[in-house]
Amino acid sequence: MIRLATRADLPRLMEIRNSVRENRLSDPSRVTLADYHWFIDHAGIHVWDEHGIIEGFSAGDPRNGSIWALFVDPAFEGHGIAQALVREACKSLITAGHRVATLSTSPGTRAERFYLRNGWTANSLDDRGEVRFSKLLADDNRRSDPYRPAMTEPVTHVPALDTARLRLRCLMIEDAAAAHQAYGDPETMRFWDMLPSIDLEETERRLKRALSVDPQWHATWAVLDRTDGPLPDGQFIGMINYHARQPWNRRLALGWILIRRFERRGHMQEAVRAVLAHCFATLNTHRVEAEIEPENVRSVRLAQRLGFQREGLLRDRLFVADRPRTIQMYSLLRSEWEVAPHGVL
Repeated sequence: MIRLATRADLPRLMEIRNSVRENRLSDPSRVTLADYHWFIDHAGIHVWDEHGIIEGFSAGDPRNGSIWALFVDPAFEGHGIAQALVREACKSLITAGHRVATLSTSPGTRAERFYLRNGWTANSLDDRGEVRFSKLLADDNRRSDPYRPAMTEPVTHVPALDTARLRLRCLMIEDAAAAHQAYGDPETMRFWDMLPSIDLEETERRLKRALSVDPQWHATWAVLDRTDGPLPDGQFIGMINYHARQPWNRRLALGWILIRRFERRGHMQEAVRAVLAHCFATLNTHRVEAEIEPENVRSVRLAQRLGFQREGLLRDRLFVADRPRTIQMYSLLRSEWEVAPHGVL
């Protein structure tokens, strides 16, 4: 998912910038810690965060309309991360009132070819021998972006989804106390990719982080029981999200969590089914993934009932509390969903 960086991310941002194979700084003192602080506090640095690991970052400079940074960890190149990040940097420049974006990069590099493929124009060489690029930020210029046809329009909100028993609405910071019943429960969090919240304040921080992300990349619904269900009106019973969305690859991943006392009533299957329908029909998704630990039997059964297929084992895929965790990859394709869109009851 894409989110805004905080100062706590600085060590990782600097590590990525110093690890790239091209466009390395010959004089690291040219980019100072104060520069990072200014961009985080004033302009915003967008990071691609996958399960708590920052894989790349970008930033536009609102003062002059330039792309100040676009870097991807070499270990994660070739996955479309740069395309998504440069788009966010350009959006920030549009917000700042710029109509043209500029940047410079070394000639004869992959970076130069990347910008040429993505609609940037090479203008001249600067005094350091780097190629100066520019790109019109007008809306019709997006037609020159080769990834545009594979993308839906940016998601601007998280719609409410109704089922026979449930209402799914956008998660709100006011849900923190209810969400803490799940996030603060060690048993419920046993198979999650982070430790339980130690207190309500930590749960609030987690919700704020989730809500800070553009719904184009990550969105979370609160799962509520409807008035005609067996629970009180508006009862918060869990959450479901999509994350790691890559519109150019037409794929995303789902995650869900249910407060323990509401288990074994079929609520989460009903909620996941509604989100799947939204992802396939509205977000033009082709492939939905779910990463589930082998011991998480209930989630495995839920995924299988909805038609997900087990693809294989990803060894030591995650680290939680400094311990590796192995997960199973499950996936559901749109064509499979269209054949049996309601799953197995």
